[in-house]
Amino acid sequence: MAAGTGADLRVIGITHAVRIMVLLVAIPPVIQAIGHVDLGNATPGPARWFTLPGPADTGWLMAAGVGGAWLGRRLRLPNALLFGPALASATLHLAGVTEAAIPPVLVALAQVLIGVSIGVRFAGTSLALVGRAMLMAVAQALVLLVIAMVAAWIGHLLTGYSAAAALLAYMPGGAPELSLVALSLGIEPAFVTTHHLLRISLLALLLPLLLRQKAAA
Repeated sequence: MAAGTGADLRVIGITHAVRIMVLLVAIPPVIQAIGHVDLGNATPGPARWFTLPGPADTGWLMAAGVGGAWLGRRLRLPNALLFGPALASATLHLAGVTEAAIPPVLVALAQVLIGVSIGVRFAGTSLALVGRAMLMAVAQALVLLVIAMVAAWIGHLLTGYSAAAALLAYMPGGAPELSLVALSLGIEPAFVTTHHLLRISLLALLLPLLLRQKAAA
């Protein structure tokens, strides 16, 4: 969308990267403060790091990943490589075909890859541009964090869902990053991922219309 509107891709990329980085740093202490979650218990013990599902379950998970990615592209889902496998895996688990979980070591590896992918967006960018984008992104992230905390607490009071799950669901960060945080901390990953799927779907539908109206004005 940014490329299609002639916006500065460097500023947009850096702003999103810094915003996600700030939110990922801030989320754990905020969750522990408002969500009554013991993050120490969310860390798997040494024996669980390399716990692997059986051959049949491994096959189902791989099929959900590969088949879901293909299906997501065919359906033109937003972020097809994330939500296609998520929908395929959810279908298999809801149907009772498998109850397998992703090994913690793979979840940790995914977090490392996401961290690296955020960092490489700063390549070839001047410090002045990074500084301006960083100030804007930090201010934006803090405002969004406060809004998400208020919304999460209201959602918690109205629905009974945990404040931690509501915070991760309402946080306007990257869908892969926040879904992975929910998975790694064991905070209702299905609830969080469903909210981000809906959010990104609405944005993908509405943003082009808003951009066209702004260009026409």
